[in-house]
Amino acid sequence: MSVRSTTSRYAGPTKRGEPAPAIVPLPTLRIDHADASLTPDASSRPGIHWTIHDPELGESLLAAGDLPWEDWRKAGWLSIVKQGPHRTVYRLARPHEVTVYLKRFSSPSWRDWVANWLRGSRARLERDAALVIAELGLPTISPALLGETNVTRFGIEFVGDSYLATPEIPKNRPLDEYVTDSAWQLPAARQVEFRHWLARSLGEIAGRLHAAGVLHPDLHAANLLVTGSGPADWVLWLIDLHAVQQLLGLPLSVRDRNLAELAGFFAGRMTRADRCRFWRTYRASLPVEERPATHAEDLQARRRIETALRTGLVRGRLRTDAAWSRGNRHVRNLETGTTACRGLARLDREPLLAWRDAPDEWADQRRIRWCKQSTRREVSELAGADLNLLGGVYVKRILRMAWLARVADIFRTPIVRHAWLVGLELRRRGIATPEPLAYLVQRDGFGPLAPTRQYLLTAGLPNTVTLETRLTLQGDSRPTRDQLSAWRDQMADTVRDLHASGYDHRDLKFANWLVASDSPLDQVDKDLWLLDLDAVRRRPGWWSQWVGSSELSRARRVQNLSRIAVSTRCHRQLTHSDCLHFLKRYLGTAGASDWRAWWREISRRVAAKTAQNAQRGRPLS
Repeated sequence: MSVRSTTSRYAGPTKRGEPAPAIVPLPTLRIDHADASLTPDASSRPGIHWTIHDPELGESLLAAGDLPWEDWRKAGWLSIVKQGPHRTVYRLARPHEVTVYLKRFSSPSWRDWVANWLRGSRARLERDAALVIAELGLPTISPALLGETNVTRFGIEFVGDSYLATPEIPKNRPLDEYVTDSAWQLPAARQVEFRHWLARSLGEIAGRLHAAGVLHPDLHAANLLVTGSGPADWVLWLIDLHAVQQLLGLPLSVRDRNLAELAGFFAGRMTRADRCRFWRTYRASLPVEERPATHAEDLQARRRIETALRTGLVRGRLRTDAAWSRGNRHVRNLETGTTACRGLARLDREPLLAWRDAPDEWADQRRIRWCKQSTRREVSELAGADLNLLGGVYVKRILRMAWLARVADIFRTPIVRHAWLVGLELRRRGIATPEPLAYLVQRDGFGPLAPTRQYLLTAGLPNTVTLETRLTLQGDSRPTRDQLSAWRDQMADTVRDLHASGYDHRDLKFANWLVASDSPLDQVDKDLWLLDLDAVRRRPGWWSQWVGSSELSRARRVQNLSRIAVSTRCHRQLTHSDCLHFLKRYLGTAGASDWRAWWREISRRVAAKTAQNAQRGRPLS
């Protein structure tokens, strides 16, 4: 059986003055099998042809020339790992057999058929890419079975749906999950070894790919698997190869964007030394003629890559935010005709449906206590056992009865949806805030001006109180000076990260910060969370991704800092020295020399706020 060669296409832009990359065909593969029954012809199975790479595994998968999907489903061996409009990934776990992943690439329209006819099916592209990457000496998937469905239209034979079967890589974990969940549990010395190994391994993978002219457009931590338990057997495996392209030389702009895609997940998790280790390994993997010849050229290349990493980080975060807003595999959509409801996909569906259909009754049955009750907003703490959560669950209810508010809601995102999205965005940027679980918008009627009831479901944090409440405690529960200093420093770091990401929180009073109620001193650096995200706005617009910066303007930063300074006046434990330490830590080494100008601007805003509250008869908080 012969397999025709496929070509990869490159559609990315290049910088002015750089030559357009040439297109190089991926290698042609020819396979011959002695047993022709494993590859049925058109008479035995119309329209589908199989190419076997692993005869033993392929024979065990194919029964009478086809995959027995229904038998596997009835036996409970088949499960869906990932599902999308054009691709479904199944996991086949048969007793006493090798676990296999089956990818089905759907081609429902004539555009897909023509694309498959011109370039080859997606399964074939991934098969060829796996062979190319294996030839480079990089660990990757091993194609075992390739299937292609033929579709005949107007006398022309096209390729429709395609299938690819690969054996499971044993004892693997996605790199992003391993770094997030497992790496920090290693002993301190082993964590250092893992960081060093990871930087060098990523540099070697990226360098070998670029040296061979291979571009993985979706090169990020989720498409890398890690196996092993120590430095001697840690291995990185490259997966999800259907979009891999082989080009005759990669322009510098393409390489930089690809490295930025890889580094997006590790922003905030890697140090400058880690980036140096990555760069040295990456540089050593390139051909000699492509390496920087002098120290000056090396510094220039590193500056160029650092700029690309900053720009790519902003663009990548905005793309991820847009994907979560549209809905992806991490989001469960439970919307109906008059109800907008979404939640995290990892939550059980049945409790979410019960909450969506009767939110008030559902909350009344689980309520532990009321946290806030007013005419427009209510916050209550509920038991979270139904949602498989260890801590409690907090529900915020917002009533939108005024006609002016209902008119405004026509032109803006519902408050609870906005808070849900912003909470997820902040957590992805490493800013501590309770995890938002789901939101619900119920409209009393079908018109756009109908009154709405909005609900936000948030994960609770056990043994926590607001910072304002904690500062008012007396006796043994009163915070120590060391605890106050730790909270002060962490608050400065959080606000700095918040502003660097372009988020404006105009109500940073102490009541909107959550701290542990009885935390020991060695854990206070992990016990400060930001609350009340309804009014948080991301001020830089869509243009920020093109300039590579999303930092908040100075005027809005001063307003946010002045709101914190107003709260300090209500508590005698906090002194002017604390405020100065907070400001200098917030500004960092680069802006610490200008702290006097910041202090004067913040003082003017605090005086204006104090006078305004006195005129209106409102107490400071």
